[in-house]
Amino acid sequence: MATGFFAINLITLSTMKIDKLVNIQLGHPFRGRIEEAEGLDTLVIQYKDVSEDSGVRWSSVSPSEVKGRAEPKWLEPDDVLFTNKGAHFFSVYVEQIPEGKKVVASPHFFVIRCQNTEKLLPEYLNWYLNQGPAQNFYNQSASGSIVKSVTKTRLLEMDIPLPPITEQHRIAELYQATRKHSQALQQQISNNQKLMSQLAYDIKRRHAD
Repeated sequence: MATGFFAINLITLSTMKIDKLVNIQLGHPFRGRIEEAEGLDTLVIQYKDVSEDSGVRWSSVSPSEVKGRAEPKWLEPDDVLFTNKGAHFFSVYVEQIPEGKKVVASPHFFVIRCQNTEKLLPEYLNWYLNQGPAQNFYNQSASGSIVKSVTKTRLLEMDIPLPPITEQHRIAELYQATRKHSQALQQQISNNQKLMSQLAYDIKRRHAD
């Protein structure tokens, strides 16, 4: 089957519920507000630090003291973070952890870890969680009258199509390329808007003179 300029082999395509393929944990259970603490090597990823387009913005992730009765469940490379509440549900892929740092996610996220990467790549999972069929699933599954949320139990019931691993790699690479292209376009739009704004100020200043 061809999808525009990208062809996917559907002959060996299968579908499974993700509860057979992943482990899902809630982010670290902080009590109260997450306070920034300079000088620590423990980082906390919060909602402000991520976006669907750019993933984790490590430059904005703040150090904080991570307490708990049990050893914190530190993030690992290839984890996927899913925003479990809000107006828009999306995921981000944690490609790597900053050297010398230990990182947790706030409770605003589910931490999803693939259990069998021979069947499901985390990069492909991240792509699928941000696409239309998954978004439809969230919209049908979300509960809450003011702040919508998706439960772990409900998320584990979601079906995911499983192309061959080679196809999953191709889809993930295409997704990364299109995101980079979109970011470049957004930056160009921002630069153009600044240019037009500066032009207007220059014209007004000359008229005042």
